[in-house]
Amino acid sequence: MCDVAEFTVPSPDIRNGIIQTRLFWPRALNQLRSAPVADVAVAAGGKCALVVHQYSVMGGSQELMRGIARSFVLHHGITACTLNLRGVGGSSGMPSFTGGAEVADVAAVGAWLEAAGFTSILLVCSSAGGPIGGSALDKVPAFTGSVPACVSSLCFASSDVLAPSAMLR
Repeated sequence: MCDVAEFTVPSPDIRNGIIQTRLFWPRALNQLRSAPVADVAVAAGGKCALVVHQYSVMGGSQELMRGIARSFVLHHGITACTLNLRGVGGSSGMPSFTGGAEVADVAAVGAWLEAAGFTSILLVCSSAGGPIGGSALDKVPAFTGSVPACVSSLCFASSDVLAPSAMLR
């Protein structure tokens, strides 16, 4: 089992705007249910998968990424975070035409995770979220790499051939 908590991260370019996020972690850390994110980061060894949904105009939302986030927790004991890119769910703003503003959303959540103590963050991106996440790789020092969500769900859930722990420092 895993625990889940919702958080909001300040939007990088929308005044008083927010990015809606969810953090998933192993139930073994359940004493942290109401603890600050920094306590979860320490207990998780600083490792996290940031799961980025497909472009919002194509119907993307963090709801679609819940199963992938839980697979990181349940199969590998790795904390995971999902987000709603701008204009989706409770996140502020409107989707951009080029995806550039969404890159800033991913970087903002990555910087928030890094500030909380996550030192190794793997981007796991679905569909058109791939170029968005990939474009954010150089924006946050704790980002260690990016993989397509389809690869992560097939390989990570079924074998250690491509173990996520090997991709996280």
